[in-house]
Amino acid sequence: MFRSLGLALALGLCTIAPALAEEPHHHGEDHNQIQGVRVDLHGNVHRYGVFGAGGRVEFALVPDGFIGGNVRDELALSLGADAFFAPLYFGDNYYDGGAWVVPIGAVQWNFYLGDRWSVFPEVGVALHVGFRQDEWYDKQGRGYAWLYAEPDLGIGARYHFTSRVALLMRLSTPGGLQVGVVF
Repeated sequence: MFRSLGLALALGLCTIAPALAEEPHHHGEDHNQIQGVRVDLHGNVHRYGVFGAGGRVEFALVPDGFIGGNVRDELALSLGADAFFAPLYFGDNYYDGGAWVVPIGAVQWNFYLGDRWSVFPEVGVALHVGFRQDEWYDKQGRGYAWLYAEPDLGIGARYHFTSRVALLMRLSTPGGLQVGVVF
């Protein structure tokens, strides 16, 4: 699983590398940057067979960024949630990790590379909310609710088909590998 994630990330970086060498072709100062609100819908794949789906809404906090000059950047607030389900099988044992929701609040620093690519690191907080029914520990199958917070750290890239529509690829914790559409 981690080899596949590493290979996907390496292929993505090889695809982005030519765009880093390109001179930017501007269609205006804000081409591909957030115009009001940017929305993404994505699917998640995580280790141990965990899968899910989610979405985010992004707002520009600093639309013109911090760097200036020929570098187009912006600081954005990214708010959303992911829903996960974890059915795990270990030989004859079945573990139902249950379903859970992870609301996320993060800050992204977006860099625009030419007309087609944007890349970003992000940092924030993720809150895990769920209900678990664990046959390993509870033979009566009663289950229990749980709640905890953890840091959200990630890197990602967008391939922009138009100024409003893009393919999203993000690798983050706790989200795992996320692939989706931005509009």
